[in-house]
Amino acid sequence: MTAHPFDLALLACTVRGCGRPLASRGTALACERAHAFDRARAGYVNLLQPQDRRSAVPGDAPEAWRARERWFERGHAAALLDLLRARAAA
Repeated sequence: MTAHPFDLALLACTVRGCGRPLASRGTALACERAHAFDRARAGYVNLLQPQDRRSAVPGDAPEAWRARERWFERGHAAALLDLLRARAAA
């Protein structure tokens, strides 16, 4: 499965302190700092950091969730959500 270039433009490196855009590099996604995330045989890429995989609360902190929720409520992601809905319906 290959991603559309626009789809990749939405992805950023999840290594703490990096956040650089990810680009397709062979069988992986990588940023310009050479942080790489391998594609699974099923076609997905796990961006969760190893130190967070066994965490009781993996991923973002509750404060980040609340900030993201406020951001969505202000309508900043309306165009992105419309695009995702259109792609899902196709």
